[in-house]
Amino acid sequence: MATAEIIRERPAWVIPEVAFDAYGNCLWVLFEDDEYRQWCGIFGAGNLHYEGKLQNLTTDEFMVVVAGRLYRVAANDRSLRMASEERMLTDAVYDRHRDLIIACDWTHLLCYDANGLKWKSKRVSLDGIAFDRIDEDCVYGTVNDLSDDGASFTLWLDALYVDSDVDPRILGM
Repeated sequence: MATAEIIRERPAWVIPEVAFDAYGNCLWVLFEDDEYRQWCGIFGAGNLHYEGKLQNLTTDEFMVVVAGRLYRVAANDRSLRMASEERMLTDAVYDRHRDLIIACDWTHLLCYDANGLKWKSKRVSLDGIAFDRIDEDCVYGTVNDLSDDGASFTLWLDALYVDSDVDPRILGM
């Protein structure tokens, strides 16, 4: 099974490199394919010193979120399977049952399948979304609704429907 890990700097040894939208500061991901061959994926982090997020999706595919963009990378053939057009994403989680990546920016929920953006919600937050957990049916989290604790939401994955405690009148401000 392929592996991947975020590394802090370019490896000291000679290693194949593949650039994925690499510019400015970069996030380096050390991949190892099914035949134990290592290579580095280089992802642009812009002017931000952003840690990034890395998650295993399938036996050889990984999700990388860096500088607001989502990438789906195949470790065995060193290829980019999908990159989001959106460049303001703040977090993402993966649903293995549906092969669906659920992401968020500051105000919307977005779902990506292997081909790209599948669905985008209406505005669900004033300015901030946090994922709490995911199960076989739903993604749960909190959105900013100007209250101290925020408002909870549930994204039903089969219907791609958001149920939220937010008063919709505040989103039209």
